[in-house]
Amino acid sequence: MTDYFGSHFEPTRVLELALDDPIPAIDATVGGATYRRALVLIRLHDEPLGLAELELPAQGLEPERVAQQVWRLVAKEARAHLVADGLPAPDVLPAEGLRVNSEAPCRIERASVLDAAAPASVIVATHERPQQLKRCLDSLMKQEYVPAEIIVVDSGPRSEGTRELVSGSYGEKVKYIRVDSPGLALAHNAALSSATAPIVAFIDDDVVADPLWLSFLVAGFSVEENVGCTTGLILPLELETRAQWWVVAHSRLNKGFTRRVFDLDENRPAETLYPYTAGLFGSGTNMAFSARFLRENEGFDVSLGVGTPTRGGDDLAAFFDVLVRGYRLVYEPRALVWHDYRRDPSALPRHFFSYGMGLSAYLTRTAVRHPRRIAQLARLLPQGVAHMGRIRSDQTLGGVPRGFVRREWLGMVVGPAAYAASRTRARGRRCAARSAAPAGNE
Repeated sequence: MTDYFGSHFEPTRVLELALDDPIPAIDATVGGATYRRALVLIRLHDEPLGLAELELPAQGLEPERVAQQVWRLVAKEARAHLVADGLPAPDVLPAEGLRVNSEAPCRIERASVLDAAAPASVIVATHERPQQLKRCLDSLMKQEYVPAEIIVVDSGPRSEGTRELVSGSYGEKVKYIRVDSPGLALAHNAALSSATAPIVAFIDDDVVADPLWLSFLVAGFSVEENVGCTTGLILPLELETRAQWWVVAHSRLNKGFTRRVFDLDENRPAETLYPYTAGLFGSGTNMAFSARFLRENEGFDVSLGVGTPTRGGDDLAAFFDVLVRGYRLVYEPRALVWHDYRRDPSALPRHFFSYGMGLSAYLTRTAVRHPRRIAQLARLLPQGVAHMGRIRSDQTLGGVPRGFVRREWLGMVVGPAAYAASRTRARGRRCAARSAAPAGNE
């Protein structure tokens, strides 16, 4: 249910459907655009169960037909959810939906967990995208679990647009911080010094948070003892162009609909490359950390990330640090965001190159910070290359042009040198900052 129709692209409607509401018809024509396909997120009692990929005839699909096709795809997951809730599990999905007279036990349990949950600060780093930022902030204003605070970090601004948006539209509801030096990790660290809550969540400015996003991201910290990080599900906000299709296929941000717990002990997957395949854990677009871990880790590595020579890898390094410091990481698919991918293909060569560069820069940083792992990393290198070859094959990439994939490989070759340059630059900034600091009293 997650291959997004394989390699053949057509503009695709992206929408949601709740099994416990009346099943709607799905029109093929919306706003003057005609679609032959739909990608439908299926929910039950607010919680995402899976994706249904539907073919749309010219006349669309009537509720009865939608119910029939959707049930065929998610019946197993829906019935398991209902059984876990102690509710009847029907054999078919009626067009009027799965009506439940009593309050769903899963909702009662969620409310109980959140009553005891720690407060959460939400940090949004942004750079000259006020329209997208507004859409993101509006979604944060609708969260079931209300953030203790929302902090916008204006990273390397060239105008006053972001400041004016925050002050004019949100006032005291959103804190504004300006950071003149570029770098996503630097921006996140600047916000950390102002964050007051025990949990710190991060979201990108080009995503829309589901109303239950923060609820489930925070609830993930109660799944196990000693959780240092939670991540969530990332789905495309739209699939209108081939460029969006290629980025979704390549980025592999949909990690599935099953909760997973990771550590270096009993929750260690039987995978040779673990824990270095940090992309397994989630993405910086949708993540939260305990403030305790972030303080121990001294925030994010400012030698990595967008805005530095490495162009990425700061989130991967943080996930890795969670595990090596003895914490657990929880992937919680119910913590959902919708990512707005660029429609224009002109940015894709840079996207693919940056992706590869960030990955190898993160691995280089791992070797530098943990020299005892160098021998293991060297031994695993051939398997890592083979793994990348498998997940970047024609069969798994949905028709992504091979030229883009070659750009990614080139980025991986350049990544170690980029990390060295970025590390040198970061060290120079720290030295300059110390020199500029006023001397203490003697």
